[in-house]
Amino acid sequence: MAVVVNPGLDRSVKTTNIAEIQVQTVSRGDNVTIKCGEDLTRDNNGNLIWYKQSFGNQPQYVVRKVENNYRLSPDFRDGRINVTRDQKRFDLNIAGTKEDDAATYFCGKMADNVMYFGSGTLLVFAEKTNLHVPNQKVIRSGESDTLQCSVQETASSCAEEQSVYWLKLGSGESHKGIIYTHVNNSNQCKRGSEAGVPTQSCSYTLPKSQLGHDDAGIYHCAVAACGKILFGNGTKVDVKGKTFDKILLP
Repeated sequence: MAVVVNPGLDRSVKTTNIAEIQVQTVSRGDNVTIKCGEDLTRDNNGNLIWYKQSFGNQPQYVVRKVENNYRLSPDFRDGRINVTRDQKRFDLNIAGTKEDDAATYFCGKMADNVMYFGSGTLLVFAEKTNLHVPNQKVIRSGESDTLQCSVQETASSCAEEQSVYWLKLGSGESHKGIIYTHVNNSNQCKRGSEAGVPTQSCSYTLPKSQLGHDDAGIYHCAVAACGKILFGNGTKVDVKGKTFDKILLP
């Protein structure tokens, strides 16, 4: 378990494992609500806290519950942030979203001097995505395959290493969930030019072994660096039937 310092409570806390990261897409200027999981709010006990983690930065304490009220961090008192408070909710509301709001948000609960986190939400802007109609791939249950994804972007002088995410949207789900991350060393990128503007196209692969019906869904890669995130083209994976061993007849 990682140990972090909670600036709102002035004590060390321990984090639990994060089950998954959801992805919520908004447009610049939207009013957005990020939900705190029911597993943290259902009993209405303990101190509830929201944290924000921007790309490449440490988590920032945003707001915490104080008895029947809430207290905002001094860094977030611009009038755009508040929380929905009732017996079973502690959702984070952001009015008039700006680029600086792009980040991963975690709702946590302090109990017995230990911080417990639910799943996080990665907030990204629709203008920064490059989603295409996904390719379709049919795979038999039990087989293995490698998914491919490419991202094309305007080349920049940003020296920050790129974080690469793989996201999956399954049937019946409203938000994509992050299933894999790694740091890209840029050796999969090729530079070019379009209309005199420098561009680069980067390709990524995700090996999947012994796929089952739970692996069906739409997969996208996404690249984050310097406070921006770009989505690549997607692949819709359908898993059909069962794989049987071949029977050799005499």
